[in-house]
Amino acid sequence: MKRKIIFVFVLAVVLIIAACVAVFIFSKNKNEAEPNPSISDYKKDEKKNLSWEEIIPGQPVWERRDAHSTVVFKDKIWLFGGVTGPDTKNPVYEKMPHQSDLWSSDNG
Repeated sequence: MKRKIIFVFVLAVVLIIAACVAVFIFSKNKNEAEPNPSISDYKKDEKKNLSWEEIIPGQPVWERRDAHSTVVFKDKIWLFGGVTGPDTKNPVYEKMPHQSDLWSSDNG
């Protein structure tokens, strides 16, 4: 009986070690297959991929903005809300104009 308990214990330890090794190998291969782009990757293509184009003439120009939110959703960058104003050195957020607009970009 004692032999059986020792055998089950050793088998459990071996299975736990094998599972840990498998998880380590799987996570290592996953990271190698999908490398994260570096800043230098973006700088190479910066001039080629990033450009501004006025779609609707006469629209408001970009203003300084703070306390806004940005998210990436469905392959677009979305910017919404925030506050604007000329005083950027000592802003008083309660007195600054609050925006409730929404902007999106396909290519940043």
